[in-house]
Amino acid sequence: MIKWYYIKYYNLCHMNRMFTKPLISNFISFVSKVGYM
Repeated sequence: MIKWYYIKYYNLCHMNRMFTKPLISNFISFVSKVGYM
């Protein structure tokens, strides 16, 4: 039971990392573009 929870939590964190990394880099590039204008 605990192992299943751990695997589920780990997968959730991994998915979040994969989703938020490109989001953050896109946001940084957008902010830098706006800042240069």
